[in-house]
Amino acid sequence: MDKLDAIGEQIRKHLEEKNAARDGALKHSRTLIRHCSMAIRAVHRNDRKVAEEHIQSANELVKTLSKKYMNKIANPPLGKKFQECFDIRRGKPSDEYVKVYGKVKKELGNSGVEFQH
Repeated sequence: MDKLDAIGEQIRKHLEEKNAARDGALKHSRTLIRHCSMAIRAVHRNDRKVAEEHIQSANELVKTLSKKYMNKIANPPLGKKFQECFDIRRGKPSDEYVKVYGKVKKELGNSGVEFQH
């Protein structure tokens, strides 16, 4: 039963980390929407300077995010099945998955996504 509890804990941690990454993406999305909304309001007020500031901020965020994903949009990678990333018998993620996860976590951290673990 201890082994099953350990596996369950690893899965829970994995899902928490995925949730944190999703929350970071939502944060970026909300920021982008807020800048666009404020730019539209400024245009309606005839405040070109404020509109341009918000458009510039939104543009910078899009540039930052698109650097990573633009070349993958037309032909996205298929990914792997859970059992290819996680050794269920040992109750541990595969070495390849740990490396990929560490790389992505670092990249997202550098772009402002915060992680609890």
